[in-house]
Amino acid sequence: LSDGATKLRSRLGESLATIRKYDTPVEATTGSLAALQAYSLAITAIDTKGEYRAAIPFFERAIKVDPNFAIAYARLGNAYINFNQPALGAAAIRKAYESRERVSERERLYIESHYYDMVTGEADKAVETYQLWEKTYPYDFVPYANLGVIYCNLGHPEESISEELEALRLNGNDGLSYSSLASVYINLNQFDKVDEVLNEAKARKVDSTFFVGDRYQLAFMRHNEAEMERQVAAAVGKPGIENLLIGYRGDTEAYHGQLAKAREYTRQAIASARQDGDEETALGYAAIGALREAEFGNRGAATRQ
Repeated sequence: LSDGATKLRSRLGESLATIRKYDTPVEATTGSLAALQAYSLAITAIDTKGEYRAAIPFFERAIKVDPNFAIAYARLGNAYINFNQPALGAAAIRKAYESRERVSERERLYIESHYYDMVTGEADKAVETYQLWEKTYPYDFVPYANLGVIYCNLGHPEESISEELEALRLNGNDGLSYSSLASVYINLNQFDKVDEVLNEAKARKVDSTFFVGDRYQLAFMRHNEAEMERQVAAAVGKPGIENLLIGYRGDTEAYHGQLAKAREYTRQAIASARQDGDEETALGYAAIGALREAEFGNRGAATRQ
């Protein structure tokens, strides 16, 4: 179907450049059209709105219809991880990895790269697989976007910027790439560049729940208390992002030496994460609170927490 559609577009006179730019191949090895339909709805929710949470039920439907739908497991796992559900995400990607022999080359690269990146944490193998993906399918933006994140985590900001810019050249509507690029520039103290990235995303009408966190961090670095409060208010009621901003608020109070306020915001962040059903993130905030107590010299409180 995918190859036939591409050939037909060429015969009808479409240029090779636009075929490559707007080509969305059907890369989903399944024998069930119902499973493919559910999978496609999930991909649409992510690609058009960045709605990982909304995509999860469609991916779950796809694997219920076809329990051997490997790429659906992998994409479900990625959605879980982007929605702060790492245990569920790792389990789904591991299931995909175990079934990778029955998929296409592009699907296999997706599954293996995400397995090394998000399940085993083998950054060297993840980098190698993403680089192979880039060489094999140079018009896919995903390996560039994910390599950018890995390079940032490994402390290679220039390489990260290069990868994220290429990802955005290939897909200018990817909110995660904009957010990742903004984060790198924040780490480099290049705040005008952060403005450029976020303004470009806004001009393209690209939105991402992660932009709220980027704007908060930028406001913090500029000592803009009013803007920080606006971003916290904007996150209220948003699953997966409200707890992040409350956690940032706690970090901010601790930075200013306001330990009592920091403790209260940490308690709120934990409660917000648990309201989302995200126990692992809640425990993460508890760990941050414990480290904070240790830094303030409160060994007993740190140990208890």
